[in-house]
Amino acid sequence: MTKMSVLETRLSISMATMAVLGALLLGIGQENFALPALILAVAILSVYFTDIRQTWQLDRTVANLAALVAVGLSALDFTQLQREEQLLAVANLLVYLQVVVFFQQKRPRTYWQLASLSLLQVIVAAALGYSIWFGLLLFVYLLVTIFALSLFLICRETHWIEPRPESKRRSSPVVIEHLSLPDAEGLARLVAPRALMKTTRQAGMATLLIAALVFFALPRFGSSNWGGSLSAPQRVVGFSETVELGELGQVSQDPQTVMQVQLFPPGSNTPLQLDGPLYLRGSVLVSYSHTGRRWQQARRRGIARYYSLPWPANHEQLPRQRITLEPVDQPVVCYVHPAHRIEEKSRVRYETSQQKLIRWPEELRHVRLQFDLGTSGIVGRQQPAIRPQRRPLTAAKRRALLQMPRLSESADPLAGLRTETARVLSVAGTDGDDRLAVARQLAAHLSHQGGFEYSLAPRTTSDPALDPVVEFLLHSKRGHCEYFASALALMLRSQNIPARVVVGYKVPEWNPLGNYYRVRQLHAHTWVEAYFDRSELPDQAIDTPDALGAWIRFDPTTAALAEGESLFGSTMVRVNQALDYVEMLWMRYVIQLDHRQQQRSVYRPVTATIDVVRQWWRSEQAATWQIDWQSMWEWLARQAISWRGMAMLVCLILLSVAAIRRLPRQALSPEPQLSTEALFYRRLERILAQRGYRKTATQTPREYAAVVGGELAMHHETAAVATLPRVVVDAFYRVRFGQEALDSQAINEVERSLDALQRGLDGVSKTG
Repeated sequence: MTKMSVLETRLSISMATMAVLGALLLGIGQENFALPALILAVAILSVYFTDIRQTWQLDRTVANLAALVAVGLSALDFTQLQREEQLLAVANLLVYLQVVVFFQQKRPRTYWQLASLSLLQVIVAAALGYSIWFGLLLFVYLLVTIFALSLFLICRETHWIEPRPESKRRSSPVVIEHLSLPDAEGLARLVAPRALMKTTRQAGMATLLIAALVFFALPRFGSSNWGGSLSAPQRVVGFSETVELGELGQVSQDPQTVMQVQLFPPGSNTPLQLDGPLYLRGSVLVSYSHTGRRWQQARRRGIARYYSLPWPANHEQLPRQRITLEPVDQPVVCYVHPAHRIEEKSRVRYETSQQKLIRWPEELRHVRLQFDLGTSGIVGRQQPAIRPQRRPLTAAKRRALLQMPRLSESADPLAGLRTETARVLSVAGTDGDDRLAVARQLAAHLSHQGGFEYSLAPRTTSDPALDPVVEFLLHSKRGHCEYFASALALMLRSQNIPARVVVGYKVPEWNPLGNYYRVRQLHAHTWVEAYFDRSELPDQAIDTPDALGAWIRFDPTTAALAEGESLFGSTMVRVNQALDYVEMLWMRYVIQLDHRQQQRSVYRPVTATIDVVRQWWRSEQAATWQIDWQSMWEWLARQAISWRGMAMLVCLILLSVAAIRRLPRQALSPEPQLSTEALFYRRLERILAQRGYRKTATQTPREYAAVVGGELAMHHETAAVATLPRVVVDAFYRVRFGQEALDSQAINEVERSLDALQRGLDGVSKTG
């Protein structure tokens, strides 16, 4: 048994690390880390027992049989999986084959197989996962792969690793040839880890830079193929199209991100933060069932019909909402209501009977999606609670919005609710004819006057036959937003006020780094909208002259503290915001970099920069070398001082440094190579240097002549020759930069000026 050399040990550990990282990338894509854990255990065991100790190795025949079994099992699994999950079978096959290869004796062929399987795992993982952690780990994988393959190729290309003869393969997998080195230890000292790591870092950074330039500069056509996962989309546990009392309280603490929303004022690209939480509408529920204890949408008449959102004539004057949706298991889109179409290619449709917005086509729920919508629901920095209506409420809709459940003519399941509503209004002294005052009093009673508490704890009742809303209102007075909204809607209906329940998200989480709202599952919320005719509202409540009524939003849980919001009061909030912002940048400018995003984020800033530089170059300021630094700084503040501008600047600096380092040293010399005709400038510098007037490294020839001329003009003895340095330098500029050949008369004039300057300075001692 031959002891493994230091170089072999490093090579074995490096290859094993590369394989483990490839499997880990695959695990991130699958969101399943069982197989990466298996590969980690196998890598540790194989490095120690198969490579270092060489006590257990698979025979080639056994290894081939094991590989065939893995292929057969994976093929059977492939045929039984759905189409979007078949790639997972391929990923599992790669892991199984890697396990077999690990326990074989290590030769060049074996190492190539390990590297190839690891690379295939990364390719498959790229189709499964797309998080920022995947990108960071991918860069680490790049560095480890460069290091491992460098070790392998150094040995391979110089014939240091050669197979053992057939009779000795069981005892030692490889040998190190004694070419010009005394032993393998000498080779290990030659390939120093520190030197190889330095080379790996340089190669990794160069690869990353070149890949980034190619990635962002290579033109794209159509939509991005990334941003979707072949694994199952998220199951939306916080939001539902129906409200079943008692269901949401068990699951609304999920912090999983559902979507991101940015708001923009009309004609502006600066994101807007509202003075308060953001309400995103999902579903509108109008029918309450006592037996089913749930709210449902309006009954659809006929088949579902989906229409494009209206495109208003003044769409350029509307605020914009930019919605970025994560993959979810339902097509409903939550948005700032009302929404209008402002893009040619619409990704959503509106279902009129149930008043909901869905992804279109519905298959897009499996991918990450971003689109812009206009909205009239944002005024300044406010999301008004009042929404005027130009069309009257029809009799059929009014009846649906006043529906109250009854079991029979003699039994009213909501009798306790009606009695409590009358009591609350009587105690408060509210005028029953003032319907808006009635609604406000009932909402205030639930939010902060009636002693109600917000709770997500499971609720139990002593009387199962008692309506859950009545039990909440009269007995427990504890519940989450569904109970508050249900109670208010039914109390309003008992007073003949049309009301409906709205399910969506109430979002308090604003990310100041990315200037967007992050919507989580735990932000799922329920509130109430009540309808009032124009005559029931004060004149100042509606500023739309032709409005016949208005919907008003009431949120009875506004004053209640939601337990889920404690997440954002922790000391880690800034870290979470920073990580979320980085994730957003990764998704927007890497994963979702399609043609439109590339035009907006890469090409337009570059072309704008080129246009500004070209205009400045053609201006009179450039001709006289006078720069308006104030205007330049204002332009930088508007255009370049951004993460994209800084990234471009860093790339340009790195490219410039790399290009300069490739230049010969003669090209880096501060002394320009002068033609024979321009050598008189050197004589000028020698004459002045002998008198103590030396040119600094930062001075141009013209600045040098101006400084010297100014000092000479200050002394009576040298005032007569103060203008001569400028004459010589002007002639030098004509030759050096103007590519002009001086005639004999000009040359003689320069020589006479130099002679006069030398005579004027001779005998004059420079002081100070």
